Amino acid sequence: MYASYFLGPYLRCVSQPVRKDRTILACLNKECDKYSQPRTIPGSFCNKCGSPITEGTVQEEGSSVSPWDVTEDINDALCPYGGEFTRKFIDIYIANQSPTPAPREYHFDKYEPHAEDTEHTPESIQKDLDWFTTGFASQIDIVNGHYGSENVKVCWGHVGAYS
Repeated sequence: MYASYFLGPYLRCVSQPVRKDRTILACLNKECDKYSQPRTIPGSFCNKCGSPITEGTVQEEGSSVSPWDVTEDINDALCPYGGEFTRKFIDIYIANQSPTPAPREYHFDKYEPHAEDTEHTPESIQKDLDWFTTGFASQIDIVNGHYGSENVKVCWGHVGAYS
């Protein structure tokens, strides 16, 4: 497993759970232990109950907002960070394409030679937050439109990601 760390300004966005329909190939016998477990081979049969594997729709809990749609709407200026290891219905966005040079480097991982020991003071944190909110103001407005402004917060802190 590979770990990457981010220390700096980011958006914390909370989405709402919604029920979504998803089309799958699966055993659709509700009495079967393998009911609705996705399969990849159409026309085959369930190895548990013998029912045909067919296309069907299942409902599952999903997020009311797709981070990938948001990223597309803001032209990748901010990007989702943390992937599947972030908490459910909380999306984190970090700077991806900066309109102005960042005050410092925000990523730390063992393969990056620029990781440095930096003192973080209230003044340096405020400088980071000002750079982020000013430089990405139009993108933050678009993100607010997706999540609702009450669900979007500019934060400063540590975020870890694993792949």
